[in-house]
Amino acid sequence: MADENSSENSDATNGNTFRTLEKNNVLIPLHFKNILSRLGYFGLRAFSTINDQNISEIELGVTEILAEDSAGMTIKEKNDLFGRIFANKPKQFKLLPGDKTVIKVISEVSKKLVESMPPINMDHAVDQTERSIQTPKQAIKPQKAVDRLTKDSSSNFQPESSNDGEAGASSNLPVTNIDLTGNKDSRDSDSSSNDDST
Repeated sequence: MADENSSENSDATNGNTFRTLEKNNVLIPLHFKNILSRLGYFGLRAFSTINDQNISEIELGVTEILAEDSAGMTIKEKNDLFGRIFANKPKQFKLLPGDKTVIKVISEVSKKLVESMPPINMDHAVDQTERSIQTPKQAIKPQKAVDRLTKDSSSNFQPESSNDGEAGASSNLPVTNIDLTGNKDSRDSDSSSNDDST
């Protein structure tokens, strides 16, 4: 049954929460665990917000939502979800006075446990994200790459010359380096001004 699988997943999700509450002396009947999980209450923070209005909503959720799926359930499944008293009549489900007290205790203890938790530090989460996207140390920055290429090409640069005796296309031209900022570096500016005078 599909609901049975979702119930198992809900129980697994809330399992730690219920164990934490039970370690703090809150006894929670199995059908309460199943009802809270099936109706979408997950974790201490959600439990800590339960109030009188939510208690009425829980009753309504059981009778209008969960009871609809009861036709295909075994008697054990009905006992586990609706409790012994309402297993055979889930559409008439009501929380008993003791049930309401247990839900209030769940809420109160959850509040105290949440208050004792360290606050969620969103700044820390942002810092962690920024650290995870930093540039690796071995990455080469664009300007450094240009500087390397310019240095390597200028030290190994040999102007081309033709074999027919004519001057090479770039033999008398000055070498000009341009960095990424657009600044020009004329290395042979003196020789080019001298070449103009000849």
